[in-house]
Amino acid sequence: MMIDQHVHSKISHDGISTIEEHMTYAKEKGIDEITFTEHYDDYTGLETNIKTLDVCNYRMEYLNNKNDDIVKTNFGIEINTSGIRYGLGTPHPNIEIIKRYKELGGKIITIGSDAHKSSDLVSNFDVVYDMLDEVGFGEITVYHDRVPQFVKTRK
Repeated sequence: MMIDQHVHSKISHDGISTIEEHMTYAKEKGIDEITFTEHYDDYTGLETNIKTLDVCNYRMEYLNNKNDDIVKTNFGIEINTSGIRYGLGTPHPNIEIIKRYKELGGKIITIGSDAHKSSDLVSNFDVVYDMLDEVGFGEITVYHDRVPQFVKTRK
Protein backbone atom coordinates (compact mmCIF):
# COMPACT_ATOMS: atom_id res chain seq x y z
CA MET A 1 0.00 0.00 0.00
CA MET A 2 1.12 3.54 -0.69
CA ILE A 3 0.23 5.67 2.34
CA ASP A 4 1.49 9.19 3.03
CA GLN A 5 0.91 10.15 6.65
CA HIS A 6 2.29 13.70 6.70
CA VAL A 7 0.67 16.14 4.27
CA HIS A 8 -0.11 19.85 4.52
CA SER A 9 -2.76 21.76 2.56
CA LYS A 10 -3.44 25.46 2.19
CA ILE A 11 -4.89 25.37 5.70
CA SER A 12 -1.25 25.57 6.87
CA HIS A 13 0.43 28.90 6.21
CA ASP A 14 3.06 27.23 4.01
CA GLY A 15 0.75 24.83 2.15
CA ILE A 16 0.47 25.24 -1.61
CA SER A 17 -2.14 22.68 -2.69
CA THR A 18 -5.72 22.43 -1.47
CA ILE A 19 -7.12 19.29 0.13
CA GLU A 20 -9.06 18.65 -3.06
CA GLU A 21 -5.92 18.98 -5.21
CA HIS A 22 -4.06 16.52 -2.98
CA MET A 23 -6.94 14.04 -3.12
CA THR A 24 -7.24 14.27 -6.90
CA TYR A 25 -3.48 13.79 -7.35
CA ALA A 26 -3.45 10.86 -4.92
CA LYS A 27 -6.24 9.13 -6.81
CA GLU A 28 -4.50 9.69 -10.16
CA LYS A 29 -1.21 8.28 -8.84
CA GLY A 30 -2.72 5.26 -7.07
CA ILE A 31 -1.92 6.49 -3.57
CA ASP A 32 -4.10 4.55 -1.14
CA GLU A 33 -4.27 6.98 1.78
CA ILE A 34 -3.08 10.42 2.83
CA THR A 35 -3.18 12.02 6.26
CA PHE A 36 -3.40 15.79 6.66
CA THR A 37 -1.26 17.17 9.47
CA GLU A 38 -1.90 20.89 9.45
CA HIS A 39 0.05 23.35 11.56
CA TYR A 40 -2.23 23.83 14.55
CA ASP A 41 -0.84 27.21 15.55
CA ASP A 42 -1.46 28.50 12.02
CA TYR A 43 -5.00 27.18 11.94
CA THR A 44 -6.01 28.63 15.30
CA GLY A 45 -3.94 31.79 15.16
CA LEU A 46 -2.10 30.79 18.33
CA GLU A 47 1.57 31.63 18.54
CA THR A 48 4.13 29.08 19.66
CA ASN A 49 7.63 29.64 20.92
CA ILE A 50 9.42 26.54 19.65
CA LYS A 51 13.19 26.67 19.47
CA THR A 52 15.23 24.93 16.78
CA LEU A 53 17.23 21.91 17.86
CA ASP A 54 19.42 19.24 16.31
CA VAL A 55 16.69 16.71 15.62
CA CYS A 56 18.91 13.73 14.83
CA ASN A 57 21.02 14.08 17.98
CA TYR A 58 17.93 14.77 20.06
CA ARG A 59 16.16 11.64 18.79
CA MET A 60 19.17 9.39 19.39
CA GLU A 61 19.63 10.85 22.89
CA TYR A 62 15.92 10.39 23.57
CA LEU A 63 16.01 6.77 22.42
CA ASN A 64 19.07 6.00 24.51
CA ASN A 65 17.57 7.59 27.64
CA LYS A 66 14.04 6.23 27.26
CA ASN A 67 14.73 2.72 26.02
CA ASP A 68 12.42 0.98 28.52
CA ASP A 69 9.59 3.35 27.66
CA ILE A 70 9.83 2.53 23.94
CA VAL A 71 8.36 -0.94 24.31
CA LYS A 72 6.04 -0.20 27.25
CA THR A 73 4.33 2.81 25.69
CA ASN A 74 4.30 1.79 22.02
CA PHE A 75 6.38 4.84 21.12
CA GLY A 76 6.42 5.25 17.34
CA ILE A 77 8.64 7.04 14.84
CA GLU A 78 7.67 8.87 11.67
CA ILE A 79 10.17 8.68 8.85
CA ASN A 80 9.88 12.01 7.05
CA THR A 81 11.22 12.06 3.48
CA SER A 82 11.50 15.83 3.17
CA GLY A 83 15.20 15.72 4.07
CA ILE A 84 15.90 13.96 0.78
CA ARG A 85 13.75 16.40 -1.20
CA TYR A 86 15.51 19.38 0.35
CA GLY A 87 18.98 18.08 -0.47
CA LEU A 88 20.04 16.75 2.95
CA GLY A 89 20.62 13.28 1.53
CA THR A 90 18.63 11.31 4.09
CA PRO A 91 15.15 11.11 5.53
CA HIS A 92 14.49 12.18 9.12
CA PRO A 93 15.40 10.30 11.20
CA ASN A 94 18.38 8.66 9.54
CA ILE A 95 19.03 4.93 9.33
CA GLU A 96 21.17 4.83 12.49
CA ILE A 97 18.24 6.05 14.57
CA ILE A 98 15.86 3.58 12.92
CA LYS A 99 18.32 0.75 13.66
CA ARG A 100 18.56 1.81 17.31
CA TYR A 101 14.78 2.06 17.56
CA LYS A 102 14.47 -1.52 16.28
CA GLU A 103 17.16 -2.74 18.71
CA LEU A 104 15.11 -1.28 21.56
CA GLY A 105 12.04 -3.22 20.47
CA GLY A 106 10.30 -0.45 18.56
CA LYS A 107 7.66 -1.57 16.06
CA ILE A 108 5.58 1.47 15.11
CA ILE A 109 6.84 3.19 11.97
CA THR A 110 4.89 5.71 9.93
CA ILE A 111 6.08 7.38 6.72
CA GLY A 112 5.31 10.91 5.61
CA SER A 113 6.49 13.13 2.78
CA ASP A 114 5.73 16.41 4.55
CA ALA A 115 4.23 17.43 1.21
CA HIS A 116 3.01 21.00 0.89
CA LYS A 117 2.15 20.55 -2.79
CA SER A 118 0.55 17.57 -4.47
CA SER A 119 3.52 16.64 -6.64
CA ASP A 120 5.52 15.87 -3.48
CA LEU A 121 3.09 13.22 -2.19
CA VAL A 122 4.92 9.93 -1.42
CA SER A 123 8.19 11.43 -2.71
CA ASN A 124 11.22 9.23 -2.04
CA PHE A 125 9.18 6.50 -0.38
CA ASP A 126 11.20 3.92 -2.36
CA VAL A 127 14.32 5.08 -0.46
CA VAL A 128 12.53 4.64 2.87
CA TYR A 129 11.19 1.20 1.92
CA ASP A 130 14.74 0.11 1.02
CA MET A 131 15.97 1.48 4.35
CA LEU A 132 13.23 -0.34 6.26
CA ASP A 133 14.07 -3.59 4.44
CA GLU A 134 17.73 -3.17 5.39
CA VAL A 135 16.86 -2.64 9.06
CA GLY A 136 14.35 -5.50 9.12
CA PHE A 137 11.01 -3.71 9.20
CA GLY A 138 8.53 -5.39 6.87
CA GLU A 139 5.53 -3.33 7.96
CA ILE A 140 4.51 0.25 8.61
CA THR A 141 1.78 1.45 10.90
CA VAL A 142 -1.38 3.27 9.87
CA TYR A 143 -4.03 4.58 12.20
CA HIS A 144 -7.76 4.34 11.62
CA ASP A 145 -9.90 5.82 14.39
CA ARG A 146 -6.72 6.04 16.50
CA VAL A 147 -6.22 2.27 16.31
CA PRO A 148 -2.84 1.15 14.90
CA GLN A 149 -2.86 -1.32 12.04
CA PHE A 150 0.22 -2.87 10.47
CA VAL A 151 0.53 -3.12 6.69
CA LYS A 152 3.30 -4.56 4.58
CA THR A 153 5.80 -2.09 3.13
CA ARG A 154 5.83 -3.78 -0.29
CA LYS A 155 2.94 -5.00 -2.42
